[in-house]
Amino acid sequence: MRRLEREFRNRPALSDHASTIADFLSNSNSISTAAAIEKRFLAFIRWVEQEDLQDESRALTLPVEPEQMLRYAMHLDRHELPLQTIYGYLWAIGFVHRALSYYEPAHHPMVRGFLAELRREHQDTNMFKASALSEEELNRVLDSLHTARRTRGGRLETEHAAIERARIDRALLLTMMQAGLRRAEASRLTWEDIATADDGSGTVLIRSVFPKGSGHKLAVTKNCIEALEDIKLPDADGSTRIFRLSGSQISRRMKTMCAVADIDTSNVSGNTPRATLARMMTERGAPEALIHRQLRLRPSYTHSPYFIEPDAPEALPWLYP
Repeated sequence: MRRLEREFRNRPALSDHASTIADFLSNSNSISTAAAIEKRFLAFIRWVEQEDLQDESRALTLPVEPEQMLRYAMHLDRHELPLQTIYGYLWAIGFVHRALSYYEPAHHPMVRGFLAELRREHQDTNMFKASALSEEELNRVLDSLHTARRTRGGRLETEHAAIERARIDRALLLTMMQAGLRRAEASRLTWEDIATADDGSGTVLIRSVFPKGSGHKLAVTKNCIEALEDIKLPDADGSTRIFRLSGSQISRRMKTMCAVADIDTSNVSGNTPRATLARMMTERGAPEALIHRQLRLRPSYTHSPYFIEPDAPEALPWLYP
């Protein structure tokens, strides 16, 4: 029995929903997604029971009232969590509401207004903004991948270790940049998400947790597909994760790649490849709608339903290298 299901069964006000939650989590696209939802919703339960409810005779009930969701968002902000982390916690609560066919409390105008203020504050202070590499900087990074690095233990890589690490770095950088992946998306990517076309180019499928079976196909070049095939292990199957790296490990690798290429790393993060794609496509004159689709940006992305797009190859002429 999943932990979240067990916690629901142990609370009279939630027990009727336990089976539905268990089924919904079991049908989610990945174990890590289900685990993240459990962790974040359990944190919300603890906050409600320990801090938000003054009357001990009361208990958490669903659906959550917008006023309570607003207090929780303010609580997360007071702890100075990154904006994307706050969104992640609210998204997990919304996931549970979708599973039970309830209106998501974070969509209430009261909560959305508060989140809009947070976004403006973060934009004004340039917090969590990833640097976008120029074409010249990207070339420097790619050219320096084989340079031996210091390991976390302080030892210099052997020539063989540097070559093997560089193969992974190249595949990671090209895939994230061309498909506009966030670091969490790259971390979850499996081999069944990669498809190759007759001309050697391919697509990367970014799966959506809800509804199940939906997502976006994003174009990648022949160079990217070749780099991926170069790191594929003989025993890898469709469910095997490609990079086997966490989001924080991806961020550290990106910073190291840029540092070795003598690039300022103060704003380099795991989302720098995504920012680089936006810069490259814009500088190359790609149509705005195509940039929005490749990056899953507003307004095009948010105003369209989730679906697997058949015309992903249209982006190929605008990708680099």
